[in-house]
Amino acid sequence: MPMIPRHIHKVVEWHLRNANCIRANAFAEAEALRQKAETQSPAPEVPIKGKGGHGDQVARKAQLLAEADKILRDAPVWAAVVEETREFYAGVPSMAEFYRLYYAIGMDFVFIAQTMGKEKTTLYNWRDRIVT
Repeated sequence: MPMIPRHIHKVVEWHLRNANCIRANAFAEAEALRQKAETQSPAPEVPIKGKGGHGDQVARKAQLLAEADKILRDAPVWAAVVEETREFYAGVPSMAEFYRLYYAIGMDFVFIAQTMGKEKTTLYNWRDRIVT
């Protein structure tokens, strides 16, 4: 495994595997956050004192809307990263074939290993190289 944090590795790999629907997922998630912001319950007439009271409704709505905007801003960036990665490995035939089978089509390692005639450990190393 490369020397990057595991959660970053997972995020990058998720975006590579779901490149075909990044923008659609981002739009749907942003719309869900906007709907959630619009349907929040109104503040109570008598404020609750002490711990566990209601939070600031306007601030929560602003947070949800800001998160929705961030998701929509990040989607084109991830799409560009995926396209640059695809172009970078297009020059190496074996890596280009692995990229097409694993990331574009979504096949599993067993089938790819049989198709390409490679060991699964080689495919894992290629995946880690592509992600980093």
